[in-house]
Amino acid sequence: MKLFIFVFPVKFYQMAMLTLGVVLLMVIWQLFRLYRRNRMLHQKHQELHEELQLRKQEEAQDEVQVQDDEQPQTLPKEKPSANQQLYQKICKIMEEQRLYMQAEMNREKLASILGTNYKYVADAIRECSDDKTVNQFINGYRIRYAAQLLARGEYDITTIIYKAGFNNRSNFNKLFREYYQVSPGEYRKAANANSQG
Repeated sequence: MKLFIFVFPVKFYQMAMLTLGVVLLMVIWQLFRLYRRNRMLHQKHQELHEELQLRKQEEAQDEVQVQDDEQPQTLPKEKPSANQQLYQKICKIMEEQRLYMQAEMNREKLASILGTNYKYVADAIRECSDDKTVNQFINGYRIRYAAQLLARGEYDITTIIYKAGFNNRSNFNKLFREYYQVSPGEYRKAANANSQG
């Protein structure tokens, strides 16, 4: 019985080696990209962790309940202006009644609840909150509330979006990233890592 040995031409081996080399290079490139991305995410995580630790230390040192950053700063000897008084009333009602949780909340509805004109509401907010519009002011409350819910980890992000008063995910993600410079998912991971570590 004769044994047949099948011999491939030399060109086939060269093509096979070339193909294997190209595939290997592609795999190495993808691994390198993954490594860079992972390193970048790790660095962001470290920065968030440090920032959250710094915030906790500052809160522990103060021990006095810090007023919301939206509160107007007035001198105790001076009587607040009409806009400042209205702004204080707006902040109080926003915190007590959590109006920001209502997705349809806008300047007209806020003015109606306060029993005043929406122009006065817009002027008070603009004057006392660094030229913010009413929507920016309300969204600030919504974003901070969403951040609290994300840190607690009780709800999924979609539920948090609607609980905080947003109508859609893309708007929420955009505003959250503008406010905290990270995505909601990255914020949650950093908060979870902080609470565990």
